[in-house]
Amino acid sequence: DSNLEVSHYLLPPAQKVIQHLLSENETRKLSDLVEYLRPSKPLSKNAIKGIRAFEVSLSDFPNYGYLPTPKKNILLSPKVIISKEKKSFLCPGDIIIVVKGSAGKLAIIPDNVPPPGPDAWVVNQSSLIMRPHYSINPRVLFMYLCSDVGQTLLKGIISGATVPLIQLQQLKNLDIIVPKLAEVASIINTFEKQVQIQAQINNLQKELQDLSKTHWAIP
Repeated sequence: DSNLEVSHYLLPPAQKVIQHLLSENETRKLSDLVEYLRPSKPLSKNAIKGIRAFEVSLSDFPNYGYLPTPKKNILLSPKVIISKEKKSFLCPGDIIIVVKGSAGKLAIIPDNVPPPGPDAWVVNQSSLIMRPHYSINPRVLFMYLCSDVGQTLLKGIISGATVPLIQLQQLKNLDIIVPKLAEVASIINTFEKQVQIQAQINNLQKELQDLSKTHWAIP
């Protein structure tokens, strides 16, 4: 049962600081706070009939705030709607984590995501869905996982030299600091400010793109 990753036995300085921080705060395991859901496999590219869905890719992940509408179209088997796999359609507050490749990257689903069915959102096979329970606000958990502490903990469970991987069992055992009730509102407020600023950045980027086409643009 030994793990040949050096980081599992020799903690770097940042990990030591975090271990001290964890010992001074109330913590819970991630598995106590979320339900884990694997993505449904899309039909082959040659398929003609099926349920159209929008597949979330890493390129869709924003730097801050909610995930925007994904661009890639895929087809799913109609059986997904009437099976347990229906839960794999993304819902408001779901947190996506990449577990293969760019392991540790995260995104959170907005409230206006389409309901399960045609044109709903799904994740690709390199990601995992974490659906928070009522015991924690999704935005609070997302902010924690994106923080220096959360990202350092996630880096500590990434294995694989050629293709970085996060094993589900190690992800389940991740320590989550439970913020005090007085801190929750402040954390959510910070997240909403990030959403507003990111929207402003997106608008400015579009304005820059439009300005660049003012002169000598090809119709």
